[in-house]
Amino acid sequence: MLGFALEAYFGHGRFLLLYLLSGIGGNLLEAAMNTEAISVGASTSIFGLIALHIAYLKENWSAFTEEQKKNHYIAGGISLLLIIVPSFTSNHIDVIGHFGGFIAGALLSMIYYKQSTESDRRKKLKAAFIIIFVLYFAALFMFLFGLDVRSFDRLSGYCASVLQDSN
Repeated sequence: MLGFALEAYFGHGRFLLLYLLSGIGGNLLEAAMNTEAISVGASTSIFGLIALHIAYLKENWSAFTEEQKKNHYIAGGISLLLIIVPSFTSNHIDVIGHFGGFIAGALLSMIYYKQSTESDRRKKLKAAFIIIFVLYFAALFMFLFGLDVRSFDRLSGYCASVLQDSN
């Protein structure tokens, strides 16, 4: 439901890029916050689409007919029941990743809405891609070396052991 309006608005290529970047952003946050378990999935992208859809509605609300507004309310209610509520009621669903996907989608919506030129969008999209890329490698580094952002004493211990080994 969410994807149809956004894909029509952004086009196939941009929609795919936004979907993938939202997913990457959500999974990166999960990897950085939870080094004890591996968790990946497309649901982080769905939460990014929810954020993009909220921004899309905000940007275009006055252009919708009453029937279209009613349909958006219904779609939002269904999304709330089928997507958001289960995220917070199950122990087996990655809430941090969903939150990260939503944040990534919200950040990406700032790039695409209310921009004056296409070149501004491209510059901001490149900057967002670089930030996500750097975060990805930081999360990968943390995962490979068993680093946990909640306990930086492991990092100091790792650095101390590297320095000791080099002597």
